[in-house]
Amino acid sequence: MKHFVVALIGAICLVGGIQAAGTVVDNVAGNLTIGINTFNANVLAFNATITAGDALIRQAFNNWNATMLKNVTAIQQRFQPYTMLSTNGITSILSNLAMVNIMPLASDPTLQSVNTTVQSQIQQVATALNMAALNITAQVNCTNTFSINCMIKYGAQLTQKPILVSRFGECFTNETARLAIVAQNISTSINTTLAFTQTLFNLSNICTIPTVAQLTPPANSVNFNTPSTQCINQYLSGLSQIPTYFSFADTARWTQVNLITQRIQRCATLVQYDITDSINRVQNSFGTCLKTGV
Repeated sequence: MKHFVVALIGAICLVGGIQAAGTVVDNVAGNLTIGINTFNANVLAFNATITAGDALIRQAFNNWNATMLKNVTAIQQRFQPYTMLSTNGITSILSNLAMVNIMPLASDPTLQSVNTTVQSQIQQVATALNMAALNITAQVNCTNTFSINCMIKYGAQLTQKPILVSRFGECFTNETARLAIVAQNISTSINTTLAFTQTLFNLSNICTIPTVAQLTPPANSVNFNTPSTQCINQYLSGLSQIPTYFSFADTARWTQVNLITQRIQRCATLVQYDITDSINRVQNSFGTCLKTGV
């Protein structure tokens, strides 16, 4: 009878241990799924900000490009009758403007790579977390009266702060508002460039524009004095810089975007280290608990 009772107690312990172990493993897996879903939602919001920012930038660029084409074409038509003036520069500008385009934030390689990198870090943490759960549950032993309680206690800690993969999503959330500001800054910069180039177009009024008749020598004229065209030629030459103004306006974005991706990466790396260290502490505490019961 005594042996039967001992065997029964052992069987109950074993069944209880298996059930508790299964609960720990399931809870860790379920918590991982919730955390990854939360992370994905944070990234989705971040990407939505990129999409909205691209729409804002595209609108500013389209307005800039259309206005440039309109004004340059008007200048070309204005001076076209004056055959003694070279309008090759304007023709070149029109050609360059047709090729000017803007790179969407969505295609920025640093923004694309940071998400991939953080996803990899999450997978590393998930692997470490699953291994810790298996390690703890594998050490349940009915000959050790502490093992089941220790497993339940420290197995639960694997699903609590700071061991939450959802923390990776906060790295993106923290930068979402800043990314919107970058898009607004780019749009504003493009609009400012547009205002500046409009001033440049207005400079043409400084030059005294000769009439076509003044630039056309009379028949059989020997001493025809052509009005000075230096001002106009210099002005037309200066217009060739217009496409570069947009480049200056757009270049400022790279530093800002790089800072955002660097902060996301730094945040994610710190989160990974913190979670990994916490997992190790839980396992060490579990090992101590098997010996002391606490």
